[in-house]
Amino acid sequence: MPLPTFQPDEVLTSEELTGAFTKAADHISFTVWAHNFITPGMQDKAPAIQAAIDLAVERGGGEVRIRAGDWYVASTIVMKDGVILRGQSQSHTRLVRDGAYGDTIRQEGGCSTITDLWLWHAPDNFSIPVGPLPHLLTDGSAHIRFINCQEVTVERLRAFRMPYGIVVDGTYHSRLRDVWTFGLWNDADATQQEGMADVAYTGTTRRSELAMIDCCYFSGRLGPKANFAWTDGGGNSVTAEVDTNIGRLVGIDVHACEGLVITNTYIGRNAANLVHIEPRGPRAFIADVQISNCFFDDVGMPAQGGTHVQFAANAPGLFTLGVSISNCTFNGEYGTIHGIYATPPTVGAAIYPNVCSLTVTGNTFFAHVGAPIRLHAVRGAVVSGNTISAYNARGVTPAGGDLTMASGVWVGNQSHAVYVAGNTLGGGGNGWEVSANNYCHYGVSIDPSVAGTCFQSGNVNGGVLTTFSAQQVASPLVPTVDNAYLLGTGALRFSGIFAANGLSQTSGVADKLDIAPLPDSGAFIDAVQPITYRMKVGGQTQAPDGSVIVREGIRTHWGFAAHEVKAAADAYGMDCGAYVLTEEGKEMLRPDELLPVVWDQARRQRALLADYAEEIQQLKARVASLEG
Repeated sequence: MPLPTFQPDEVLTSEELTGAFTKAADHISFTVWAHNFITPGMQDKAPAIQAAIDLAVERGGGEVRIRAGDWYVASTIVMKDGVILRGQSQSHTRLVRDGAYGDTIRQEGGCSTITDLWLWHAPDNFSIPVGPLPHLLTDGSAHIRFINCQEVTVERLRAFRMPYGIVVDGTYHSRLRDVWTFGLWNDADATQQEGMADVAYTGTTRRSELAMIDCCYFSGRLGPKANFAWTDGGGNSVTAEVDTNIGRLVGIDVHACEGLVITNTYIGRNAANLVHIEPRGPRAFIADVQISNCFFDDVGMPAQGGTHVQFAANAPGLFTLGVSISNCTFNGEYGTIHGIYATPPTVGAAIYPNVCSLTVTGNTFFAHVGAPIRLHAVRGAVVSGNTISAYNARGVTPAGGDLTMASGVWVGNQSHAVYVAGNTLGGGGNGWEVSANNYCHYGVSIDPSVAGTCFQSGNVNGGVLTTFSAQQVASPLVPTVDNAYLLGTGALRFSGIFAANGLSQTSGVADKLDIAPLPDSGAFIDAVQPITYRMKVGGQTQAPDGSVIVREGIRTHWGFAAHEVKAAADAYGMDCGAYVLTEEGKEMLRPDELLPVVWDQARRQRALLADYAEEIQQLKARVASLEG
């Protein structure tokens, strides 16, 4: 049996629309943002819509339909239990909110559906300045606000230019599908600071539960291009013209919710964080969060950047429990610092857990300024099967630099039981179109303070693998391409290698060209003087704050001077592989290539001794014949 329909035609059609409005067909283009849709003396249509909702409730519930057009709304519409509020479509029925302080649509208790509407705030008419986040969040200024409802659905909806798009407060079951929200926040322009969050989940008297966001689009917009300068890893000053993002401060702001699913959704172009998860408020509790198949676009203004998914905790016991992030794409281009960031939750001198039970699997991270995955105070996590590339896009120098910027995955600060396995990492950062002096050296960095409980295994690194904790592997550590990558560099060397067996080096004839006997190496040996020495730098230690402590060598070593080896080889007219000059200008030797010199001389000495032995035998025979 179809629902009864209540359409406020008797009010909405009693007067012609003024010339300040145009028909809905013209509203599809964003050019309408420049228009002023509110003129003095216009009639508030909210009472007519409210009367239709009240009539539906009096008759046991039903559907209130609003036909196509622009409808001026100067007061809050109160939704009620058992009502469906429906426009003709999200492109054709628009409620234009004026600058008065308060929500556009508000409901306390009950069940309802809001669909096929375009909610709009008139440009430059927001009369109350944007204040502290908690004040606006609880008191007003949202296009839709649900408070302690049982079951609500919002679908096929546009909600533009309000501090909050949709606020879900203490609601048991909410579903947002095909929702498009847009807001502004420009640090440099006070007239464009209206957008706090696209969607917020709060708990004033009780926490929200069983919430779903599906197939939605939450976005700010690209601002004007601006010149941004920074210093790359080589100490060079770089300036590039980059896009700026002008969007809401936060895409999805979660303060109190148990059971939240975010899937098949685009979130991007915001000013700070795309998803911010922080237990906060009277009923602060967050658990069972699933984020999957989403596209996170770049976020933040160039100077400070932003984060795609951020976890925070500001008091003991206020941590997030049970989070899964899978099959998402994190695009860091233009200035996003981190893809997933669990911030250090410091209260006084103590550090408390931030996230407990975190799973990050099957995601793609690209072109972040800092570490795409940065975890502080995480208790129990698996980071597995992710592809992480082109990070450290501004080229922070690894040596003595910030590992939280130059690593693909960084784990530290009171984290416990974190396992990083089976990820693919690497690729120099080119997010700013600068190919030189980008340092993407660290694959997985685990802070020494948590090395005993956090491990990495089986990660494939497309660049140089360097980690700063004891690492354990349960399978061969192999490169992705044969004979293509180094283990360490001239500037970043391992202090030593411990192994049960010696080095196995390619030596088959089938792998060699231009095979010829070694020339007499006697002159080479005569030209190279063995020496004893101590090292100027006997070793280095990385402190927890990232600084490097250098110590002088103690033990006496035996060896050669590299420049003498090179001079001796040059005398033979050969480019001998025993001598190595790194890109950093450091001279090195390959001792294995000096062994054939000793072998050659040993063979020649053996031949000479054999000749001497034969001559001695001949002399002995002559002496014996003379004595006989």
